[in-house]
Amino acid sequence: MDLKSFFFPFIRGRLTYPTSQAGLGLPAGTVSIQNFINDVAAVANINKALPGGQPIRYFRWYDYYFFAQDTWQVHPTLFLSLGLRYEAPGNALASLYPVNDAIQATNGGDAVFRLDSRPGRDLNNFQPRIGFSWNPRTGDGSWLRFLTGGNRLVVRGGYARTNDYQFVTLANTVGTTFPFVAAVSSTGLANAFTTLPTLNPDLSDPAALNLLTRTILDTNFRAPMAEQFSLEIQRELDPNTVFRVGYVGTKGTGLFQTIDGNPRTLCSAVPIRIDDPATGAFTVLGCPRVNPNAGVIQIRSNQGSSIYHSMQLSTSTRVWSVPARPTTGRTDCRSMRFTNCRFIAVRRGLAGVSSEVGSLEGS
Repeated sequence: MDLKSFFFPFIRGRLTYPTSQAGLGLPAGTVSIQNFINDVAAVANINKALPGGQPIRYFRWYDYYFFAQDTWQVHPTLFLSLGLRYEAPGNALASLYPVNDAIQATNGGDAVFRLDSRPGRDLNNFQPRIGFSWNPRTGDGSWLRFLTGGNRLVVRGGYARTNDYQFVTLANTVGTTFPFVAAVSSTGLANAFTTLPTLNPDLSDPAALNLLTRTILDTNFRAPMAEQFSLEIQRELDPNTVFRVGYVGTKGTGLFQTIDGNPRTLCSAVPIRIDDPATGAFTVLGCPRVNPNAGVIQIRSNQGSSIYHSMQLSTSTRVWSVPARPTTGRTDCRSMRFTNCRFIAVRRGLAGVSSEVGSLEGS
């Protein structure tokens, strides 16, 4: 896969010209566009690729998929289906590693410019498939004939494992934060429209750079896994009616989730908030992060999980059958179906506490 991506928010910048009394100190109800006419921006922001980097990202990766499956009639009443799929998806993020190496070398090899978390290729995606269909048959003298109807009962079941694809947006998100990109902000900027593109980030203070927000993938990042289970019993009640009862379940493991890699600790009894009126941002003192020398670190990880259960009941009845047409020899049938099901979805949080996130009953 070859991909050229121009996902780069605010690469051309953003200019804010207040027109109301809130931004200019004018009397209430007064509006002025003079700052806009004079091209004096109250706030000017632009994102710049770091020296050694590039605004356009080029991704190349290779996906490999292998699959084998077959069905056997192991007994006159039993069919068995077995399969195995193997996936070796490419690692789009690996295309950014040489770019980051060039950025670090261009900036004197300072460790603050290095992307430390560099997950490798995911090679553990084995996906088995198992299915069966059993039509037990009993004679007239068997006590099980009441359940099977002789040969009117069918039991089906299956299991399958699949993996989700690691979409390229994950790599793009990493590539639009530090240490690939830095934001430049200025207030009261004159001749803003022409001056903004000439602004460059200040890269002289490594300690300040280390406080910039980063987005990374967890070192052990992998493709999420979904396991699906099903079991159904089908019974013919009479020549025109079939009853079904079944269970369907799905278990998600290692689902995508963003976590705070450098969370704040417990705040002091009286935290102090410092507001920046120019940008609207604020800083809370007295609530230091785990690593006070680093800023926000957003980690795309596999911390999420899910579970889904459902019982499905249905009855199918052939209401009438139109006699065969002389010209086609075809018989037209009409049927009605009633299904009653209930499911509950549960998500397991980081602390291992289950919380119900969705439930539905229907009929």
